[in-house]
Amino acid sequence: MFKHEKQEITDYLKKFRQTSKWIDLESLWPGFKFFPVAIYDNEDVFIGNYKGNMQGLDSLGDDIYHKKWEPVFSGCTSIKFNDSFLAICDYKSFKETNDNERFFSLMIHEMFHAFQISEEYKMWANEFDILKYRFTGENIYLRKEETKYLVNAYFEKSEQMSREYLNQFFTFRERRYEIYPESVIYEMGNESIEGTATYIENKTYSAVSAYPEMFLSGVRSRQILSYPDYISKIRYGTYYSGMFLAYVMDRYIPGWKDDFLNEDMYLYEYFKSRYKFEIKNFNYNIDEKAEEISREDITYRNGLIERYKNSEGYNVIIKNAFLRGFDPMNIIFNEKQEILNLNFFYFEKDGINYYAYGNSLFKLREEGKIEYIIYSTDTEPVINDNYVEVNGIGNIKANSVKTENKNFYIE
Repeated sequence: MFKHEKQEITDYLKKFRQTSKWIDLESLWPGFKFFPVAIYDNEDVFIGNYKGNMQGLDSLGDDIYHKKWEPVFSGCTSIKFNDSFLAICDYKSFKETNDNERFFSLMIHEMFHAFQISEEYKMWANEFDILKYRFTGENIYLRKEETKYLVNAYFEKSEQMSREYLNQFFTFRERRYEIYPESVIYEMGNESIEGTATYIENKTYSAVSAYPEMFLSGVRSRQILSYPDYISKIRYGTYYSGMFLAYVMDRYIPGWKDDFLNEDMYLYEYFKSRYKFEIKNFNYNIDEKAEEISREDITYRNGLIERYKNSEGYNVIIKNAFLRGFDPMNIIFNEKQEILNLNFFYFEKDGINYYAYGNSLFKLREEGKIEYIIYSTDTEPVINDNYVEVNGIGNIKANSVKTENKNFYIE
């Protein structure tokens, strides 16, 4: 990281601390408090508002610390570091946001994940379930319709009409749950975790900016009221459906936040258990547009994966490894259980953990077990006595290496 970038981050962390003084997190969610925050790239990590174990940290003053990057600092999320929970975000996201108030709300989003973990909420989505998601035209259409009713229930001023919209929402969600249980379960997990964090993020952004909450909610509603350009990123849509669930619950279940995190229930299940609704007649005609999008999406995903497998450059093929983590927001996958990573993933082989940065592909044999990894690089790998040096991964221990054209097979 360049000197001016380091200064930019430390300056922001000081501003973050100042802004945090006049935001009452307790008013957003009972018991919610500030956690340390970190901004990093693949060389440096800067941590602010930190008062935990100082092992491995260099003080820069003003409760700001520096350390060299390590793989645990990956993605925008919450992690446990030196027995403290941190909200983390990469420098690229920081620069792309280009709005201090917006980025502040994003960090509060990640901070809320630290709070969820500290409260031992257990209803997280199983990210492997995305591989079971049914991207049929019917599922796509029904999800769009149910979301429309949910959003309308939030914006509708008339309580009678709002409740009628909720009846329609529950009708579509319950019916879709019967037809596509794996898909809805995956959505409910992310609505519970990411949706509530997005709800907190939206309220925070309104508090630190000049934008009314209702306006920001309206902007976000545009993300889910029409068919997405790329339906495989269904995970992103659950952020907003979960957010609107939380807002509707504010209206009809006062005090729901007092005990939700103590319940072993998804957000939708909690709402369903505490709100009296009426199932309506379930009639629909699938929009041809939904069927078209389904076909195009399957073709698009398969095409990207095949192009990567046949890309020019050097391909490192690693057999029999274990998946230890990946970025669920940046993956392409197909029905063969092949996953193309567009950011990073972790894997373990022969008891050693590796971090693969950049585009890579792996095929799952079963949950957590990798049949093979294909890592494409423009730099020729270097074979040494018992390891292979791969740009973007590092030194991979190898019992044997076989080369064929530009393919390097590591056993």
